[in-house]
Amino acid sequence: MIQVFSKRMFPVAVLLFVTVAVCSKNRQPSPASSETSGKEAGGPGGQVAVASAGGPSECRRCELASRNSNCAPAFLTAKRDASGNPVDDTFGCGTLASPVAQAACSALLSCINKNRCSINPVTKTAPGDNPVLGCYCGMKTTSTDCLSGTGVNGPCLAQYHAAATAIAGGPAAGAGESAFAALISPRAFDATTALGLADNIATCAADAPCPACNGL
Repeated sequence: MIQVFSKRMFPVAVLLFVTVAVCSKNRQPSPASSETSGKEAGGPGGQVAVASAGGPSECRRCELASRNSNCAPAFLTAKRDASGNPVDDTFGCGTLASPVAQAACSALLSCINKNRCSINPVTKTAPGDNPVLGCYCGMKTTSTDCLSGTGVNGPCLAQYHAAATAIAGGPAAGAGESAFAALISPRAFDATTALGLADNIATCAADAPCPACNGL
């Protein structure tokens, strides 16, 4: 069995095991997941939002109003109430608990947008809605190699490292790539972490679509 990055965790990320080395893009309200067909990739008609001028307020409005399953409000905020449920009407990197995590999330999201490196998990080409595959692993790195920390060369590697070190118990700066990969794999879309929240906002922007978010 091969561990892969999956985009459906609720309420927190879970590491799933499937029989093929692909990364699922479809996130549904239950933890169960399977290999994606890609039919939801890029919103209506499979189209992916392209770069567009916009700001945080317009991005927030668009993503929270979207009915796309990858834009569920729980994916777009780190704030949780006493019962562990997401706090209504909260959004974005600013909902993370620490200033370090907030900055790491914002820097990662900016890198994802600047490099347009999110890819389609089926075709392994850009544009797409899985940032961790293209922006962390690298477009030509296989899922299997990425999971072991081998050949990881995405354009946002440094930003993923910074976001990972912002997680309590995460690898220290300068740790080996296998240590980062072991954490990033199960937390890639965990909205309570800097890396997961940035990934989720980028994914929703592609799938809703919300072009205003591509300028963040």
